[in-house]
Parts: sequence; C-alpha cells; structure tokens
Amino acid sequence: MTRAVSLLLLALFSGVTLASTQPVVRATLTPTTVTVGQPVELSIVVLVPTWFTKPPVFPSFEITNAITRLPPDSSYPTSERIGNDTWSGIVRKYTLYPLMKGDFVISGEMIRVHYADPGKAGITVDVAVPDNRLTSTVPAGAESLSPYLAGTRLDLNVNVLGDAAELETGDAVVLEYRAELDGLPAMFLPPLAPEISLEGVSVYRDQPVLSDGDGAKALRSEKITLVFEAGGSFTVPAISLDYYDLDSKAVATTAAPPVTLSVSGPAMAPQSATSTSAKNRFSAGIIALLFAATIMAIGLLWRLLSPVARKVIASLEDSETLAFRRLCRHLKQNRVDLFYPSLHRWLHRLAPGIEPDTFFQRFGGERLATEITSLRRSLYGKTPQAVDTAAVLQGLETCRAHYRREQKKSRLRQGLQLNP
Repeated sequence: MTRAVSLLLLALFSGVTLASTQPVVRATLTPTTVTVGQPVELSIVVLVPTWFTKPPVFPSFEITNAITRLPPDSSYPTSERIGNDTWSGIVRKYTLYPLMKGDFVISGEMIRVHYADPGKAGITVDVAVPDNRLTSTVPAGAESLSPYLAGTRLDLNVNVLGDAAELETGDAVVLEYRAELDGLPAMFLPPLAPEISLEGVSVYRDQPVLSDGDGAKALRSEKITLVFEAGGSFTVPAISLDYYDLDSKAVATTAAPPVTLSVSGPAMAPQSATSTSAKNRFSAGIIALLFAATIMAIGLLWRLLSPVARKVIASLEDSETLAFRRLCRHLKQNRVDLFYPSLHRWLHRLAPGIEPDTFFQRFGGERLATEITSLRRSLYGKTPQAVDTAAVLQGLETCRAHYRREQKKSRLRQGLQLNP
C-alpha cells in the first residue's frame, strides 16, 4: 500500500515538473477601448524555464482595418520568478492603430519558442498567444468627418518660398503646405494642396513628406512649384480641414488662406475663333501629309519586296504538299474535270519522271490503279463509270506514304554505301 502511494506521488510530482517547464506566453492590450486612430499597445511576454537558444519567432499581428507597427527598441529581455526558479524572458511591444469603428479580435496566433534542455537536445515548441479584443469607437458628433481626424490641435499653413514681391513672366515660386496634428499619426492626414488650374501657369507637384517624431506632432508637408508663362494676377484657393478636438469634445475647423501672386508681363492672349480655325486647318494638313507619306512608303516597300514575295509565293504554290491538298479537295468535291490535271501536277512534284500507271501499280496497288483508270475513263470516255472517291482518297494517302518510306530507305542505303 505504501509503495503504491509513493508511486502515485512520484507520478504527480513528475507531471507538475513537466507542466512547469512549458514556455509561458502572455498578451496584454492597453487600453482595450479607444477612438479610431488612437494608439494601442500590444505587449507580448515569452518566458522559458532555462534560456533561449534562438530568438522567438513572433507573428506579425496584422489585423484587417488596422495598422500594426513595431516601434524602435520594441524588444528587450526580462526575467520572472516562477515557483523556486528564475525564468528567462523576452518582451516585445507592438503599436496598433484601428482605422475604423468596430471590434478587433486577435486570435489564433502562435509563437515558435526555442529553449535549452540541459543535458539534452534543445526544445522547439509552438505556443498559442492568448486571445485579445480591442474596441474602436468614433466620438459622438464626429461620425460625419471624412476623413476622420482627431487630436488636441491641428495647424494648417501655406508658405511662399522664393521672392514673390517682383515676379515676372518666366519666374517660379514654391508653395509649401504643412499640416501638424497633435493626435493621430501622419498617415491619417489627407492631401493638402488644392487642385490648381490657372491659364498661363504650369504646376509641378513634389511627393508629400510624412513624419512622426517620437513624442512630437505628426507632420505632412507638400510642395508645389508654379511657373508663370504669362503676366497677370493669379490666386491659389484656400484650404481647410475638419477634425475632432479631443479637448473640447467637438468638431473644429482649421484653414490656410488663399495665396494671390502678381506677375508683370504680357497677359495670356485669348485664343480667337480665327486662330483656332487656322490651327485646325494646319493640323488637318499635317495629317493628310503624313497619310500620303505613309502610302508612298508602303508602295516603295512593296516594290522593293515584291520580287522576293512573288518568289516565296511561287515556291509555296509549287510545293508537293499544296499540290496534294488541292488534289484531295478536287476529289472530295467530285470535280473529275479538275482532279486528273491536279493528279499530274502532284505526281510531277512528288516523283518526277515516273508514269502515273507505273507509280500507282508500284506504290498503290491494283485497286488504286483500277480506280484511277475509272476516273480517267469518266473524264475522257463516252460512258461515265462509278468511282469510289473515298477509296481513291484513302489509296492516294497510302500510296504517298509508301513512296516516302521507300525514298527514305533509299537515301539511307546510299548513305551506308558512302560510309562503309
């Protein structure tokens, strides 16, 4: 009885030991409820009873309709007392940005852990990450914002770079639009520069610049270059952005004023109906000239290539394959009047110098020779005779294949004689 109890206790303690040596993975979201675009910290802690032989393989934690980022220095070592032992650990922190209202569930993720087992080979195991839920909301009154922006402050400015006091035709200035938001990341800031369509002004846009400083405001900067091709007064329209002010709990608007620039020099001349008509006539003349030149070039090219083309076409028409196809077509159409001349043309290309009767007797057999004779009598005799066109067609194909095999064997024998 005592021995049985001892064995039972040993088994229980062994089970506890095995269970305690399994890696521990914890996942924590802070906070679990935010407004759209506000950052959420996802902290992952991995603990092992010995030490890591390789870094853990973390999932990317990509979530639909949310952005996941790995900040700088997001991973660092840690340790924790579990039972009587000190476990080694690694902490990794992610930043999540929900892009829309709703619930976001983190589930089904696994972390691959490599750790030491003293005296044995290392252990590799996949450990499940505990499920977490995040809720993203839109503040009351901000549902109509498109795009949704939120923060404690949003500054919007436009700066004129360059000397805009004495502009002349051919000069250029640069307009820099800047938005600084104390709240959401810069990726939430929409395009700033307005659409500009000014007659006599060419517009060139640079790629926008976005930045998120550590603890600083989110910044979006856009530059457009205006090149003045005519004189006059030009006004670039104002811009504005609506955002949800987290301090006042209300929608606020910030704006940048319009920019008016005066350029000395002749104004863009209005395009008259007469000049438009002349321009259209000129374009039509150019098109007609190009068309005529194209036709002449095609004619010249054909004249140069026509001897070659005629030679190629003639060689194709003179081929045995084409002659045999024409012969078979005439036979299928029951064109006896065309069949016999086509037969002679085909034989002349396949086996020149051999009489038709001799050829068919040698390579086609008695039946084919008889059918060919019946065809000739139907064409030239006084009494038409019935002809089995299907049998003739099959016989011609067999005869042609037989002749080609014999020719191949003959060439092979000649080659062997030349190379004993």
